Amino acid sequence: MQERKATGEKVSIKSRNSLFKKYVAKKEIEETIATIKAAGGDAMYVAGDVTNLTIKPELLKIEKQWGKITGIIHGAGRLADKLIQDKTEQIFDDVTSVKLDGLLNLLKMVNINELKHLIMFSSVAGFYGNVGQSDYAMANEILSTAAHLFSTNHPNTKVTAINWGAWEGGMVSPELQKMFEEAGVSLVNHPGGAARFVQELNGAYHNQPQVIIGGTLPAGISDISGDLKTHTIQRNLNLKENAFLQHHVIQGSPVLPMVNATAWMADSCVKLFPDYKLASIEEVKLFKGIVFDGTEKEAYFTKVEEKMKTTDSIVCEVSVYSKGAKLPLHHYRSTVTLSRKRTDAPKFQTPKLKENKIDGATFYRDGSLFHGAFYQGIEEVVAMDEEQVLLKCKAPAVSYEDQGQFPSTSLNAFFLDIQYQGMVVWVQKFHNGANSLPLQTSKGTVYGEISANESYYVHIKIKENTETKMIADCTVYDENEHVILFTEGAGLTVSQELVW
Repeated sequence: MQERKATGEKVSIKSRNSLFKKYVAKKEIEETIATIKAAGGDAMYVAGDVTNLTIKPELLKIEKQWGKITGIIHGAGRLADKLIQDKTEQIFDDVTSVKLDGLLNLLKMVNINELKHLIMFSSVAGFYGNVGQSDYAMANEILSTAAHLFSTNHPNTKVTAINWGAWEGGMVSPELQKMFEEAGVSLVNHPGGAARFVQELNGAYHNQPQVIIGGTLPAGISDISGDLKTHTIQRNLNLKENAFLQHHVIQGSPVLPMVNATAWMADSCVKLFPDYKLASIEEVKLFKGIVFDGTEKEAYFTKVEEKMKTTDSIVCEVSVYSKGAKLPLHHYRSTVTLSRKRTDAPKFQTPKLKENKIDGATFYRDGSLFHGAFYQGIEEVVAMDEEQVLLKCKAPAVSYEDQGQFPSTSLNAFFLDIQYQGMVVWVQKFHNGANSLPLQTSKGTVYGEISANESYYVHIKIKENTETKMIADCTVYDENEHVILFTEGAGLTVSQELVW
């Protein structure tokens, strides 16, 4: 600025910013070239306008020095966001020309039959659309279509149109980044984005000319305006599509565990209101379980009745039923509460118990528990007396495919079942070998997510015990004694006649 003043030139904020940006760009280019050379490569920087390329002499020089050009990365782009009614033909041409004329001009600069790689930077705007970017969306979608066409016509070239989400920095200012985060859009970080870009050069992905990398759509925003509504969702159940049921077989027939039914009801609400989290599920009751013995129904209905909706929480009554001869046949019922933000997890003070450790695998081997591998998770009974049980448990990882029509999203149903198994073990010990099955739950409060293949402690406190029923409170907590899930009034039916 002093130099410009000395020449008598009038210095303005605009001219100073323009000069500064050029200086920063030059510095970044020099740093990039230095990084490439430090890694053992080499680089040459040539400036040009992809809409009107005049760099053929420079390319001939490059080919003479390094050999034939066998790869193109087309990353040029231009934004001019406006609502469609405010866009002019010039704006449209400016935005689309960079992408489309740019691609054609780059291809004219080389022998396309010798290309090994053609990478085009498209955008999720072209895949999903975005407000104010009708021209940008069209241009990027054409790039993606061009990738499929070029890949078909040139099968020896690895072609990829990367539909990028927004990156940290660059065109995303701190203010824009905040807006993205508030909308639930995750940004691509620089190391991760660079690594994924390099991955796209891998020949293993030769038949994938289009890929999405980074955040896509903003998180769903629930409509809580207007009157309270009732939603009914039909689900056609098929044993073949639910492999996990073969790991929960009683008396020769697969039985839908009550915990999976509980997660079914909770997930139905979470899917209706995706920007809320499961806070609690209360008054969970079993009326008639679903047994796959050939007499089961094909169609089941989940009825979700909204009872309260505010910006902070939503309460719904949920029931699962099937159609009977005259009246509906009820299977399960609960009250589900969703919240914008979960309550901070309390800490659990592990009681001092006289340890009497038992290897959890023993119960699955000797037939005390009938559960298959997907539901086997008691690692150890740490202690057990007439008033309480302390377990160490780990839910196995069950693939999304094996979970079929009941994927665990808001609740880890497999771990919930393992929690109840601790109660079953207690009943067997203090009821002369009697068996038991889950019957009801007064309330389950969720403080966090239970992950597969991670160990948690489960403390079971016996609250009521009769010849036909046992009720307990269960606390799931991690190694730092942070509570993940607290279940009040978990009830089992107890029977000497019940056999697996």
